[in-house]
Amino acid sequence: MTLSSTTSFAIYGRQDTKAYAAFGEVYLNPTDRLQLIGGLRYSDEKRTYTSALGALGGAAPSLVPTGEKSFSNVTPRVAVKYKVADKTNVYFTYSQGFKSGSFNTSNPGDSTYVDPEKIYAYEVGIKSKPTSWLDFSLAAFYYDYKDIQVNAYAFVNGIPVAVVQNAAAAHNKGIDAEAVLTPISGLTVRTGLSILSAKFSSFPNGSITIPITDGDGVATGGNFTTVANLAGKHEVRAPNWTLNISADYETEFAGGKLNLSGQLYHSDRFYFDNNNRILQPAYTTLGARIAWSPDDSGMTLAVFGKNLTNKATIQGAFITAFADGVSYAPPRTFGAEFSYAF
Repeated sequence: MTLSSTTSFAIYGRQDTKAYAAFGEVYLNPTDRLQLIGGLRYSDEKRTYTSALGALGGAAPSLVPTGEKSFSNVTPRVAVKYKVADKTNVYFTYSQGFKSGSFNTSNPGDSTYVDPEKIYAYEVGIKSKPTSWLDFSLAAFYYDYKDIQVNAYAFVNGIPVAVVQNAAAAHNKGIDAEAVLTPISGLTVRTGLSILSAKFSSFPNGSITIPITDGDGVATGGNFTTVANLAGKHEVRAPNWTLNISADYETEFAGGKLNLSGQLYHSDRFYFDNNNRILQPAYTTLGARIAWSPDDSGMTLAVFGKNLTNKATIQGAFITAFADGVSYAPPRTFGAEFSYAF
């Protein structure tokens, strides 16, 4: 359906989904230390798409049949767990995942759809509690995506619409580490480190938006959409590494309980578009909270601070034909709380 950029209109689209699934797992314990797990899942979805184009502010038109498609898949899961010590396990898992295909409802009358997304996931790791004050886990993973579904922007007669399209393939690999420490009574420290490489390995027809420029390469305002090979580009919202540390301390104080807590979060830079043009630079935020609860009262009084580093961080982006729109997280914020538990 052709849309006019000079006419106000409303897009109506509806997808009805009927989904069925059956799954089961088998557990085997050849020894008291070794466990084997095997499972299968069958998924079946039928999607029916109806749509219409109406006048903005007018009565909703009747939706007409636009497309119908069924998607099904069988996905296995295999896991091996081995207890190397009383409180230490190592494991390996292999699994497949399936995300149903879908219609794009941004252009009424268009019956094209995106193919199902599939993942082949491998993970090896260790979970341990070697002492009474330390609990940690470490995992390495590799995810192989096929027909990964990604958000993109398309312009229909100059009108910006959000769409979903298939990238041919993507490879994610990385390491996740977590630890919980309780070095003294009342104090709990939690830490987490994630190292990630998430890039498109094949994406020959990626939809991208590029600023409009003059003959000298100077931006003149607005964007246009085109197609490019995005192999090697970073996936959206996928920083190379993140770190979080939080501490919580609780003690008796003045006839009640005093709770002190703080959080630190650091993220490496990441992108909001498949072409890696809209960037959130690396940033660090801090938060803190002090709370006091009088004994046997049900009350809690607290003061807190968020984003104490006052970093400007982008929460989301929306690219239009006119500009790159972004929304920001709240700046440095202070507040007080009162709560009562019955």
